[in-house]
Amino acid sequence: MATSAVLTPSRCHDAHVETHQLSSVGGFALIDLGASAAAVGPARLGTKLLPSNATPYVRDITYGFGLIGAQLGGMTLGLKVDPADRAAAIEAVAAELSADLGSGRFRLDAGLRMPASALAPFATADPRPASRLEAHGNVDLMAHLDALGILASAENLLDSLEGKSVSIEGLGPTVAATVAMFAAAGATFVRCGVKKTCVEGDLDPQDLAAAVISGEEALGSLGHTAKPWSLWKPDVDLVIAGSAVGVVSDAAATLLGDTPIVGYGTAPIATKALASSMKAGGSIVPSFLSTLGRRVADSADTDATAEQLITTTGAKLSDALDVAFAHDRGPFLGACIAAEEFIGTWNDPPFGRPLA
Repeated sequence: MATSAVLTPSRCHDAHVETHQLSSVGGFALIDLGASAAAVGPARLGTKLLPSNATPYVRDITYGFGLIGAQLGGMTLGLKVDPADRAAAIEAVAAELSADLGSGRFRLDAGLRMPASALAPFATADPRPASRLEAHGNVDLMAHLDALGILASAENLLDSLEGKSVSIEGLGPTVAATVAMFAAAGATFVRCGVKKTCVEGDLDPQDLAAAVISGEEALGSLGHTAKPWSLWKPDVDLVIAGSAVGVVSDAAATLLGDTPIVGYGTAPIATKALASSMKAGGSIVPSFLSTLGRRVADSADTDATAEQLITTTGAKLSDALDVAFAHDRGPFLGACIAAEEFIGTWNDPPFGRPLA
């Protein structure tokens, strides 16, 4: 396996996105806004990864930076190698991208089959604060910041959460932290599901939070099983979704009607889903707004503490939500337009919004 190489640039269908084919291993780096900005995003591993399918990952990040007024863009690194070769591939790519990694231009995060524990060769000159990787209670700090944003988004949609019923789609630390925060605010979770598993009924928040951390099998073991499409029943006050790109499909949005949705994760809303929700009078908060705490951490000073990141996230969320909800076309498009206005002050706004 080679240890150094020269990136070969090309362009995908979006002229603002550069695709660099790796030469040391199979794979690519997809960078939004080209060479104009430092770029942040997930490293992912899979033999079937395609640059053409990765644009939502980079665009969602770019728009988040636009909302907080940071001159940064999104990126993703896709390694098309066998998982058994991961360590050697990471070393090779770290050497190949040494100039961009060493300058801090590329800042890589954990992603599909690429845990944070494996990314040390990419992080030797990462200028971001180490505090962003700290634990916060039973979850990591980034999950805590995500949950703060989801909670604030829901409060803008529903005012008080006391007595409100919620369905949540997904697993993992962000979902666990969200369940705990919503329960403390007086909301009840009546459904939770992912892929082929859904549970519903009188779900105990502590049991639910523990189950979503453990995985799909643990979730199913809670009992009260339901059909996965039950997540999109319009008999709740709010739906939270974000386990995968485009997980809120047009069919899901049509079932939900005017039920409000808070997205998290990466571009969980399909284009037709947004249109259907808006036509029915619904409101959707985009993932790049609800999880902008991650972008706060990505753009903070190296010595920023966890408490400083939490405080700054709260302030940035308040400002961004005010702007998005004031727009007469709803919070999703309001947030998009606000992000594009800032990006346009220093770069050409990208073509294509963070939709699947």
